[in-house]
Amino acid sequence: MNKDVLYGIISGALVCAFVMVEYLMGFHSTKIGEGKYMSYFGILIPVTIIAIGILYKKKDNGGYLELKDGMKTGIIISLMTGIITTVFMLIYNKYINPEFFDIAMAFQTKLWKANGNTPEEIKAMIDQYKANQKLSAQLVSGLIGTPLMGMLPTLVITLILRKGRTDSV
Repeated sequence: MNKDVLYGIISGALVCAFVMVEYLMGFHSTKIGEGKYMSYFGILIPVTIIAIGILYKKKDNGGYLELKDGMKTGIIISLMTGIITTVFMLIYNKYINPEFFDIAMAFQTKLWKANGNTPEEIKAMIDQYKANQKLSAQLVSGLIGTPLMGMLPTLVITLILRKGRTDSV
């Protein structure tokens, strides 16, 4: 198996495990307010795996890393992460925690009201969130959005670690 694909599978599995830990700790139900920032920590998982994958790509290439090689590694890892997490989240939202949408919307509506949003603004925001929960939107977000979002950390990590064969020592 290609190492980049393996790192992507590991990344996707770890993100899914992180979501399940959040769920089991109540951050998707009874402690939704306390857990609203937890998902940001979940972003560190694929970024860390991308960095590890690029480091190993450099090691496997005798200490050299071309921009194209680092980018390819990060994009493959991000794509695999996107595929795995998209499938998992579809299952999660349908079977594991189907009430999450309603719980999240009730919590968010309270925040919007406290911030002084009008009922019309709140309805528009809820409608937008509902549109983002449709299968087509979830597929686009997971299968296209995740690899695109993975490109920025991939580029930064690759530029930091890049060393071409023609670079001076």
